[in-house]
Amino acid sequence: MSGRTAPRSDDRPMPAVHAHVPNEDTAKNRVESDEVGKRSVENHDLDVDQLIYRLLNAASPDTSLTKVVKEDEMIQLCQMAWKVFKKQNVMLELESPVKICGDIHGQYGDLLRIFDRCGFPPTSNYLFLGDYVDRGRHNLETICLLFAYKIKYRDNFFLLRGNHESSPDGYEFFAGRKLITIFSAPNYCGQFNNAAAVLNVKEDLSCSIHVLRPVVRGVKLLGSDGMRESELISDSVAE
Repeated sequence: MSGRTAPRSDDRPMPAVHAHVPNEDTAKNRVESDEVGKRSVENHDLDVDQLIYRLLNAASPDTSLTKVVKEDEMIQLCQMAWKVFKKQNVMLELESPVKICGDIHGQYGDLLRIFDRCGFPPTSNYLFLGDYVDRGRHNLETICLLFAYKIKYRDNFFLLRGNHESSPDGYEFFAGRKLITIFSAPNYCGQFNNAAAVLNVKEDLSCSIHVLRPVVRGVKLLGSDGMRESELISDSVAE
């Protein structure tokens, strides 16, 4: 389920994205990625599929991360993710279509809303630019799910070590609309009332922007220590 395309302020072209047009090997890469993930699971005695299932359930009000994921499983997850990162080039050359996301900052509920709006892996390819944790209250849930998806879909799910970007609208153009910055944490830190955005690069390299507007409401979530805590999260609405 994807959001509507954000309206453009003028008729100038969207920024160009340097990517490869998909070829007949794309479907094959998806299958090989899944097989590699399964082999890694067998070698490390960690069922990544089950881990993803449990992590997704950790978002429910009566479940905390410490109740569904053990510490030794998190350690194994990090070790497996490290091996996947080590085998891939630092310079990524990606095929379209791909959805590009900016800062998440431990806002686990909003990460799930992005997947809900734009497609859960592997139905959509993803590139995350960085800033996955810090400042948010659900950092472990966020990074564990991202690592699990990286292990499961190594050739269709990419994580960069990027630095902080910000924009009240979720995106901002620079250099005559040749560059764009993306920020994907709506209502940042529960107090800035900013929007979030995901850049959608289609197969023909045309671009659109999914904008997630924050609708702030009070909810009850469980913290990583298992204690119930009050938090303001954004009920993202696609524009």
